[in-house]
Amino acid sequence: MNNGDIIVIPIIDIQTIEELKEELEDKNFKTNLNLIQTHKSLSIAEGIRLEPNNPVFLLKGKK
Repeated sequence: MNNGDIIVIPIIDIQTIEELKEELEDKNFKTNLNLIQTHKSLSIAEGIRLEPNNPVFLLKGKK
């Protein structure tokens, strides 16, 4: 990869985060970790309720 290139890895297994983060940093990537939480709407008698989906971590590495 060239300088300025970006890689984004979606992760659902929290134990994997540190391993991948270290691997990217060993290869001179600057890393950033974000948590994405989405919800879906469900109709109920009083209106709409939000039901959460499983969270996804996004590990970003920039060369």
